[in-house]
Amino acid sequence: MTIGAWLRMTSAGDTYRFPDSSQSYNAHIDKIGIVYPINGGELQDDASWLQISGAVNRPFPQSLHALAQSHGQLYIPSVKNRSVAFLQTVLDSPSLQQTAADNLVTLATTRFDAPWDGVMLDFEGLSTGYTTKLSDFYTLLASELHAANLLMYVWAQGKTDDGNSAQDLEVIGSVADVFSHGIYGYSSAWPKPYSLGPNWWARECQDYALTKGISASKIRLCVAQYCLYRVAGGPTYGNELTHRQARELSGCPCMITNHPNGNIYEKLATSSSGGYCWIHDADTFVYELNILNDYGLGGIDMFSIGSEDEAFWRLI
Repeated sequence: MTIGAWLRMTSAGDTYRFPDSSQSYNAHIDKIGIVYPINGGELQDDASWLQISGAVNRPFPQSLHALAQSHGQLYIPSVKNRSVAFLQTVLDSPSLQQTAADNLVTLATTRFDAPWDGVMLDFEGLSTGYTTKLSDFYTLLASELHAANLLMYVWAQGKTDDGNSAQDLEVIGSVADVFSHGIYGYSSAWPKPYSLGPNWWARECQDYALTKGISASKIRLCVAQYCLYRVAGGPTYGNELTHRQARELSGCPCMITNHPNGNIYEKLATSSSGGYCWIHDADTFVYELNILNDYGLGGIDMFSIGSEDEAFWRLI
């Protein structure tokens, strides 16, 4: 099993800070086969890819490519849309799509950490009205990246039908080299706060992807390495936090299994202030590994290391 690791290049977060991924990466470097540094660039409305200074100029990102190469890891930086509006602007213009593709190839072949082995595309927030244009963009990017001997990986959140997003899994399966299937961010509010990625839903997402013709070996299961906390009376989604922060905040969590649609296999705890906390740890990870094995998927991606339960690595 090949382990892919999404890597935060800087600390992030508001109420609860996430560390960068450098400490976890260095501690477990021999178990990782692919790295996805979150610093490839953010798509602007002029088809350029904005470079975030703190994510590229610090010692960790500056040294990562050489370190990954020395350990035989694929180096696949991730890129994303700066905003939904910017992505729509590019998709509405075939000439801007071409310019964005050209600029991305230039980045991957000339930036300080070039050459990359490939690119992870993380385009989020589009409604189904943009399905055709996004699919055309994927097809164009695949042609340009492959011509430059670069792999094309695509991340998309799991879904169980053709609605909810512009991601056409049939197209992704036909043009991408790898589909990183995000089984977190579940959007149903049972119970509140809704869990990160109930097991029954994650399995339905795999079933749907396979009906679209994506081979199981091309799918990598992308699992959340963070926990989710909702203060009493707060917003539905709540705050993302690390496993350590969650355990300091919450009491002893209980595994939740029963649900009308199937088993959840996530832990739920309450805090002294009356809030709720969904916890992902090594115990819940076992059930995600079962999905990987039951479906014969191509590997597992961890988003993002540095926030995980340390016991994850002993399971791997």
